[in-house]
Amino acid sequence: MRAAIIGDLHGKSCWKKLLEGRFESFDKIIFMGDYSDDSWITFTDEEIVNNLKDVIEFKKNHKDNVILLIGNHDFQYIVGYPTASRYRKSYAKEMHEIFNDNEDIFNPIYIKNNYIFTHAGITNGWIDYIKKKYDIKDININNIYDIVNIVYKNDKDDCNIASYRRGGGNKFAGILWADIGDLSEDAWIGYNQVVGHNRVKAGSVIKKDSYAIYMSDHFDTEQDKLLVLDI
Repeated sequence: MRAAIIGDLHGKSCWKKLLEGRFESFDKIIFMGDYSDDSWITFTDEEIVNNLKDVIEFKKNHKDNVILLIGNHDFQYIVGYPTASRYRKSYAKEMHEIFNDNEDIFNPIYIKNNYIFTHAGITNGWIDYIKKKYDIKDININNIYDIVNIVYKNDKDDCNIASYRRGGGNKFAGILWADIGDLSEDAWIGYNQVVGHNRVKAGSVIKKDSYAIYMSDHFDTEQDKLLVLDI
């Protein structure tokens, strides 16, 4: 499977140019979340909202080929209260309605073959926390998809745990908040991971044993680069 990975947008419309004339060459196009809020470039509320609407329309027009993941910046509008920086009260109500009216097309996790896609990545600390809280004996690639969705449905905050590296009070991070330091020291290995969330240079990869964590959050500085993976 050939996949195009669209990292954190934060209002940027560069995904349109990156996919222009290339859509048919990809089996899947995977958006890694964080459609909302802003990073280095200042976008208006309208620009960010309209870009999200365009992403949603793109998904609906290509339902089987496009995956939309949830990011930590999107999470705060889904739940309806600020949990991350750059929260915008000015469009919070509209964003809440957009995400929740379309909740069936946004997912916290996607898996294909030996590749696991989440916004920020899966750590051993988070796996251990989920095992203990939900009384699960074993978590592996065969059941992680169902487990993450159960956790997200049962208590969304369990996915939104930040470690001390990102200002949280925890030693470990959840799948929406894992920092590059969390992944470097404590990534859940045995599988390849694909993540956004951490600002990196295009093509950045963390190697863990014989596995890799592919990083996609490079659009703040390199909007002309597209991460493509053959899975």
